[in-house]
Amino acid sequence: MTPLALGAISSVLAQASRALGAGVTLNFRARGHDGELKLLPMLPNAPSRAGTWLHTNVGPLCLGDAGAVLSLLGELPVTCEGDDQPWYWQLISQRLSQGVAGALGAISPLDGDAPAGALLHAQLHVRLGDERVQAQLAAPPETWLNWLQAPEWQRIRTALHEALVLHIPLQLGQLELSAEQLASLQPGDIVLPAQASFTCDGSGHLALASRYWAAQVSSRGEKLFLNLRHEESSQHEH
Repeated sequence: MTPLALGAISSVLAQASRALGAGVTLNFRARGHDGELKLLPMLPNAPSRAGTWLHTNVGPLCLGDAGAVLSLLGELPVTCEGDDQPWYWQLISQRLSQGVAGALGAISPLDGDAPAGALLHAQLHVRLGDERVQAQLAAPPETWLNWLQAPEWQRIRTALHEALVLHIPLQLGQLELSAEQLASLQPGDIVLPAQASFTCDGSGHLALASRYWAAQVSSRGEKLFLNLRHEESSQHEH
C-alpha cells in the first residue's frame, strides 16, 4: 500500500483556515441600502487572479477588483488607478461603512513589496441593495486571524451531510445487576434504572464528547430524535 503523502502547512496557516471555516458574513449599511460582505473558502483548483495589495489595520491583503469591491463597501466610488494620493485614501477610509470600517480599519495602497510566505485565499461576495460583485481575496494568515476576531463577523453554519452517521450509545440511566440477575433477563423484560438520565417527558442530560449537555428526546413515528439544547456546567457530571 502506498503511503498517503500530505503537504505540510504552517500552524498559523492552519489556524487561519479554521478561523475562516465554512465562511463568514458581515452586515453593513451604505448609501441608504443594506449590504452584506461574505467570505468563503476558495474552491479546489480555482485559479488565482491578480489583485491590489492594500495596507489595513489588521495587516496587508490582496483584493481582486478592488475598486468595484470598495465602491460597494462605502459611500464613495473608488478607483485604484492613477497616483496614490494620501488624502484620497484617507477620505475613502472615512467614508467606509461603519460595519466594514470597524472590522477592517483604515485602508491605503501597500508600500513596498508584497509580503513573503504562504497566503490564504478566499472568495469574496459583496451585495449592496441590488448591486453585487464577486472577487478574490488573499492575505497572510496573521491578517486573517486579526481580521476575523472582529465582533462584526457572523459565522456561516453548514449542516452535516446526510451520509455522515454517528454511532454513539445513548445512556438512559444506571442500574447495577448481579451476574445471576443479568443472566436471567429475557427479551421483553422491563428494567427500571435506579438512576435515570431522562424523565418520562424526554428531558434529561447526556455526557457526549467529554462534555455534559441538556438534551430532549422525542419520537416521530418509529424514529427517535435527540436534541442537544445547550452545554451544561461540568459540575453535574457523574
